[in-house]
Amino acid sequence: MSIRPIGDGAAPVVEAEVELGAAPDAEQDGLVSDNDFEQAYDSIKDKPLGVRVVVLRGLERTKHDVVARELLQLTFANSLEQIKDALLEAHDTLKSLQIFDVIDCIIDEGPLESGMETCTVTVTCVEKGRLNMHLGTYVQGSEGQGEAAVSFTNVLGYAESLTFSGQYGTASSSEFSATLAKQRPWAKPVSVELQLLQQFTNFQKWSSFSELLRGGIVSLHSQDHAHSLSYELAWRSLTDASVKASPAVRDQLGGSLKSALRYTFRHDTLDDPMFPLQGYALRSTSELGGLWPGMNVARYARQHLWGQVVLPLGESAALALTAEAGLLLPLAARPACMATCITDRFFLGGVSNGLQGFSFKGAGPTDRRRTDSGFEADSSARRHDALGGDLFGSAMAALRFQLPVPTLANLGIYGHAFVSSGSSVLVGGTNKSTQALLQDFGAGIRWTVGVGLVWPTAVGQLEVNLCRVMSARSRDQYRHGVHLGFGPRG
Repeated sequence: MSIRPIGDGAAPVVEAEVELGAAPDAEQDGLVSDNDFEQAYDSIKDKPLGVRVVVLRGLERTKHDVVARELLQLTFANSLEQIKDALLEAHDTLKSLQIFDVIDCIIDEGPLESGMETCTVTVTCVEKGRLNMHLGTYVQGSEGQGEAAVSFTNVLGYAESLTFSGQYGTASSSEFSATLAKQRPWAKPVSVELQLLQQFTNFQKWSSFSELLRGGIVSLHSQDHAHSLSYELAWRSLTDASVKASPAVRDQLGGSLKSALRYTFRHDTLDDPMFPLQGYALRSTSELGGLWPGMNVARYARQHLWGQVVLPLGESAALALTAEAGLLLPLAARPACMATCITDRFFLGGVSNGLQGFSFKGAGPTDRRRTDSGFEADSSARRHDALGGDLFGSAMAALRFQLPVPTLANLGIYGHAFVSSGSSVLVGGTNKSTQALLQDFGAGIRWTVGVGLVWPTAVGQLEVNLCRVMSARSRDQYRHGVHLGFGPRG
């Protein structure tokens, strides 16, 4: 078998399609019914047949080898059925490269060679444009973000992409990055990314500090996105421009090196991403920090788990049970004696952090802010910094149901009644025993009940809830009544 490309001047291949279930007079029009086609195919699909030549059309920028290596399975095909299966697999693989708009595969009859029937396979590709631009807005935490990105796709012809993006938020948070990505390097079912970034995040409203992070991330993803392995090397600086940080936050200010290896596993059997009626989903992220010599390096182990089970209750309702847990420990002989970095911790409160009825980062460990910086003049300002927790857990049971209003149903908006709970405690720097920490965790469980509307989108879900907080702590930020929030879908 040989594979040869056809240049830009090649005539395009046109495929005629016949609608299944032809009308009774289809034979009069010279068409073949789907039943006749299936019978004819079944009669020849297992007969010996070899591929004589593969013709590639439409490759203007893409290198010949990028496509040819995905068609090598045709070499081992010796029947029409095996050729069809090999082409279907190659089609899906080539689409996963994200550089083609259309891929057509046609099998034509070829001459007899050494007493064996052969065929010619023609693969026609329509390449995507070199330049793509994107503008969008979204919500990160409780901060609105605007994003602009420009991508250069397959410019060199190796199925690569280079993306420059910038984001700016309503609280002055920003991120600028350059990402080089390659799909299926060495014909392996993975993708590789190299990202350089500068990220400024403003946590002043909740924790009286800002973080500036500069560095790079190398990532390896499986083709089905079930597995992801990444390494991050970055210098992060924590500052307090407002000079009102609490003692616990002031102890965190300064710079440190983040050198972390992260592995993420995902599995999803939900029958619908927007309104699932049955199935389950889970996500596990394991992170090990401190993989770099030196003194000023954050050394820790971090584990985050999220899971959801959906049970059907008829055709338009379901019970969703969601749980989330996290543990962060410093790598030390006595973890309880060493504080963790505040930006690595888990925060509780709000739709995006697993506890409706509470403000964003409004539940969990806190420390009182300085009282001589003038913040008391603003009655709406928080008087305590949210510190986050090293041990974190939340759970939610929600009865989801379709609404009888057609307009809302057509938009994908559904209703839910829920019970949510969560707790968060510090481990590092507390000098407490494991038993005492678990007692604090149990005593700190918050509860909320409520009803509301949910509008799921591709980037997350918007919720409008009427909440009643059943249990809270004195320093928590919460209120009874209507809450509007945006968080991850599910």
